[in-house]
Amino acid sequence: MDGSKIVYLVVERDVVVATDLAEAILMSDPAAEVHLALGVAEAEALLDVLPPVGAAVVNASIAELRKTAFAARVERGGGRVVVLSGTETEDDKARSGWRFVRRPFSTDVVLAALTEAGRPACSAGVA
Repeated sequence: MDGSKIVYLVVERDVVVATDLAEAILMSDPAAEVHLALGVAEAEALLDVLPPVGAAVVNASIAELRKTAFAARVERGGGRVVVLSGTETEDDKARSGWRFVRRPFSTDVVLAALTEAGRPACSAGVA
């Protein structure tokens, strides 16, 4: 993997939404490597074969994420987690340490959340 290339993992059950998010990431960071998974279990398996993930955009509840080591593994590798949500309380969000995007959302809002979450700087100049 090139040192300037960020690996993104989009975890979303809706293939159309996942594809839109992947395309938006690639438009903001043309050097990015973007992978898609249809669920947290599939995403966790991908962590075994991918280079370290710089940022994961995940459609899952806090409870679902806590049942697996997925988020912790992304963070251990230096990556950030952005959760696409709709039901979590503010207390739950604050305790998790993740960035949240409330549904419905636009791709611009997700890209802003990636920036706010502190995604690594990329060669395209997008922070």
